Amino acid sequence: MNTINIIDIILTALVIVVAIICAYRKMGTTIRSKATFLIAEVAELDILGPEKMQRVVNELYEKYVPDFFKSFMNKQKLEEIAQGIYNDMKLFTENDLKDSVYKEEL
Repeated sequence: MNTINIIDIILTALVIVVAIICAYRKMGTTIRSKATFLIAEVAELDILGPEKMQRVVNELYEKYVPDFFKSFMNKQKLEEIAQGIYNDMKLFTENDLKDSVYKEEL
């Protein structure tokens, strides 16, 4: 094998790795936006919090994670993402409520 063939193989492998990383990052963005929507949607259901979380995680895993990435983006990782989004939404609501009460006092 000569140097040109080795360089071709290395460049091909590099392109494949970069494409996989880009797809993974794009999927992460999609997962976060879908998780935000699903959390808001299940918040209206009359079920317990852990069951709501499981619904969100299961739907994200089944519909939005390609089979190729399921070993990287497992249900535990999805639950961490969903919990972080829920915590941010809850904090925003609490701060918004505090601001509303403060404005009413003025």
